[in-house]
Amino acid sequence: MTIRKDILVAMAAAAAAAPSLGTARVFRSRTSAIARNESPALVIRPSDEGVTPMDGVAERDFSVQVLIIARGDIPDDIADQVIGEVHALFAADPSFGGRAAHLFETSSAWTFADADEAACELDVRYRVRLYTPEGSLTEPLQ
Repeated sequence: MTIRKDILVAMAAAAAAAPSLGTARVFRSRTSAIARNESPALVIRPSDEGVTPMDGVAERDFSVQVLIIARGDIPDDIADQVIGEVHALFAADPSFGGRAAHLFETSSAWTFADADEAACELDVRYRVRLYTPEGSLTEPLQ
């Protein structure tokens, strides 16, 4: 298993501890629609990755999309509550058990829709930095 996957699993586990979500509402790389009874829900998926080689060491940055889907009278209030809890959980251990060197929040975007009730998608992007030997995706830098 790659360190990237380990970090995604750790991020999903941290998010599942958010009181407003619970484990049944956190998904990794889900692409199917979120049903009304699954809302609020959170989807974690990788988006892009960059590598900078440095004398046998690779500095790896990858982006993680944290997508929150909320429905309700004021859906952005629900999404805001969820991201507040999740961000605090990420900040409690930004190295995810020593796997990452640093976690950066890079952007967020809000999208609203008029569905069976008001719906909101909050897309928050994080950049995760880690270091490995240049020839490995599975071993952390010693």
